[in-house]
Amino acid sequence: MRFDLLSTECFKSVKQTPLEKLDRMIDWTALRTIVQEAVGERGQKATGRPAYSDDQLLRFTVLRLAHLCSANEACTALRVRLDWRMFCGFNLIEDVPDPSTVNRYWRVLEAADLLHPVLARVRAATIAQGFKLVPHRGRPAPYPVLRRGFDDGIWAIGDRETPPL
Repeated sequence: MRFDLLSTECFKSVKQTPLEKLDRMIDWTALRTIVQEAVGERGQKATGRPAYSDDQLLRFTVLRLAHLCSANEACTALRVRLDWRMFCGFNLIEDVPDPSTVNRYWRVLEAADLLHPVLARVRAATIAQGFKLVPHRGRPAPYPVLRRGFDDGIWAIGDRETPPL
């Protein structure tokens, strides 16, 4: 067995971050099923570079929703924060998406009216475990806060609000 310090598997040995806890709470299979119809099959870019996996972009979208941050802030956080890279499945030296790629994926989900259902599923998963996901609007995007209790907040994405669950 090869031990590579830059591999995604190596970083997954780092446990007990708030995002690792959130990762365990979310039913990723259900989220992928919802999103797959809207996103469809994606191939390679015209430049020949393979596309980012749908799983990586979906996880990144969940982070943006949980942190209520812009694509630029989120891409910066993904470049510099180890916990974000672990959550999204990027290794230490792997290229990360730029804001235009992230916005293109976001617009596909927005056009299919899927941002609110994805956020609702994430919130429902945390509620089922007895936590609430509290948005944090600091700069740069800090951790979303998982607190014991009920989620009674109203989340705003763009110009629409997601009502309490």
